[in-house]
Amino acid sequence: MSDIISTIEAVSYNIYWVSALFVSCTLVLHVLFIVHRPLSLERWKQSEYIWIVLTFISLLGLVEESRRLNLVPEIGRYEQTVVVARDAVHNWYMSYQTYSCVTQPNTVQCKVISDSLEGLNLLIASSKDHPEIPLSFLLELKSINELVSPSVYQVIDARLNKYRTARMEYLAIISSATRSYARQILVALTPLLFIFGLAIKLTKVTAEYVHSNN
Repeated sequence: MSDIISTIEAVSYNIYWVSALFVSCTLVLHVLFIVHRPLSLERWKQSEYIWIVLTFISLLGLVEESRRLNLVPEIGRYEQTVVVARDAVHNWYMSYQTYSCVTQPNTVQCKVISDSLEGLNLLIASSKDHPEIPLSFLLELKSINELVSPSVYQVIDARLNKYRTARMEYLAIISSATRSYARQILVALTPLLFIFGLAIKLTKVTAEYVHSNN
């Protein structure tokens, strides 16, 4: 399905292909319904519904594309918020790893902080997107409460909550900007539907001119 959509987009987004298709459609419609098999004026009036419907569908495609384009700057802004929140968490662990291992090297406290930092680094490195930081990182800190005071614990807890909130908002806007296959096809077909509707309208104008001179 994605290959089909890519092919349609390659045609729809190419100004030369679009122009060639418009000219071709217009010529074919003129030959078929004006020269070879002329339609009555009543039939041409009924054709108004066709090009209006095609134009309306094209308008829906333009609205969908405009919606996605408006979300692009927002995605960047939300992602920047996630990165800042994630770095704040990472910096906290780095600072306390340095502090605990300098003041109490080769202790359980140093090992817990170091293991947590190593796990956090692996979690970030292994994820293409911004990963979920599990609650186990906080639970491990509670086992060394003599080094991490309640007030300091509240700092990392707040930073983790801020990261989770920013991550959820970022994933929500990514989901909103992600198109279904139906919407992808609609946007890809928008230029083609519009030029076909325009070709019908132009052929109708020619037919009316021909009928007025007969």
